[in-house]
Amino acid sequence: MSQKICKCCLNPIVDLNPRIKNQQYCGNESCQRARKAAWQRKKMAIDQDYKEDQYDRQKNWRKANPDYYREYRRRNTEYTKRNREQQRERDRRKREGCLAKMDAKNARSNNSLRVYQLCLNLAKMDAAEPKAPLSISEIKDITPIGHLAKMDASSSAILIFSVT
Repeated sequence: MSQKICKCCLNPIVDLNPRIKNQQYCGNESCQRARKAAWQRKKMAIDQDYKEDQYDRQKNWRKANPDYYREYRRRNTEYTKRNREQQRERDRRKREGCLAKMDAKNARSNNSLRVYQLCLNLAKMDAAEPKAPLSISEIKDITPIGHLAKMDASSSAILIFSVT
């Protein structure tokens, strides 16, 4: 019989529970926390009622403990300092032209394409139809800048979608 390996710590599961057919986690406390967290992420993704109940519980807890986060930041100054530095960096990248949303309805101006600089943190793109198909001369003005997800930095490609 082959040994099962714990999904969390990657050690062999030595205390197999015969009542659990497909046991994937060992009995260590940290591995059990990881198992529960994985279950909860999956449950939140597929069960809207569960997600709403969790939101309501968190909201009620925050209402009952209004000073918790303020006290946490006061007690954990290194964490607070690091978090603020990271937020400043995210804000700086955002100010440098990283677009969060691009509205395709307004992409045309006097028959010329506005050139948008696309870079890290592109989060949402409005899929509205353009008013007319783009011409080849307009397409050549599009210049990708930075690194988009799953795009090789050494090459770039222009994808043309026809609107029907």
